[in-house]
Amino acid sequence: MSWNVQIGDTDADTTTMRFPSISSPRLKAALSRTDIELASSLIGSGRHTAVPALRGVVASRPTSILRQAASLASGSILIGVAVALMVEANLGLSPYDVLSQGVGQQLGLTLGQSGWLLAAILFGAATLLGHRPSLWGVSYVLANGVAIDATSHLLSHPTMLVVRVTFVAAAILLMAAGISLVVHSGTTGGPFELLMKAGEDRGFPLRTTRSILDVGVLALGIMFGGTFGAATLVFAATMGLVLQTIHQALVDHRVGRGLRRQEATVPTKVTAGV
Repeated sequence: MSWNVQIGDTDADTTTMRFPSISSPRLKAALSRTDIELASSLIGSGRHTAVPALRGVVASRPTSILRQAASLASGSILIGVAVALMVEANLGLSPYDVLSQGVGQQLGLTLGQSGWLLAAILFGAATLLGHRPSLWGVSYVLANGVAIDATSHLLSHPTMLVVRVTFVAAAILLMAAGISLVVHSGTTGGPFELLMKAGEDRGFPLRTTRSILDVGVLALGIMFGGTFGAATLVFAATMGLVLQTIHQALVDHRVGRGLRRQEATVPTKVTAGV
């Protein structure tokens, strides 16, 4: 079954488009395969490597600079709040934050400050490999650090396990929402995105480069005393599925908004056809 969408007031200026019904088994199967592939491709991603991993399946669309800035700022702040929640839960961090925390403890820096330091070093390495950071990328990192330190200052360490687990669950949701907003802004992300592009230029698959970066910073972070725990594993196992769900929600919102705008400006008639 399909739907005939008739646009126009009269037969003379009518355009008919046919869309397959969402109840089509083949269409459902195709959508299901896409969802599974997206979720599986994001399994194990850290907060920095998830941005380019998700960007690879999200089509860029033109938008105003103000909307880009608003989306990037909102996403960066949500990510920072999520990191702070995981820190306060003290059940484990994502790979990049394990290293940031470890370096911060060694140098007497806050988590946000150590994140800036690491980002500066990685931006420098990416520049040497032919990928200079953009103003968007630097702003993304700066906003992350500010949000992490500001939220950490406001939160207290929970003692009850149920509260700590709740912090982790909320952090994963906020992290996925923030990453999705950053990707949908169409701007560049942090240093890992540039390093993954540099690896791709040299013939390395994105997933391989991503795994090397995440495992490398995690191992270094553990050596420096960063917090590795159950939440680290839960984050890696669930981030792909949560990201895919939120990404699909954003896509559905955009499609629905576009259809509502079309309905408001062009008379339409929808009839069922076989």
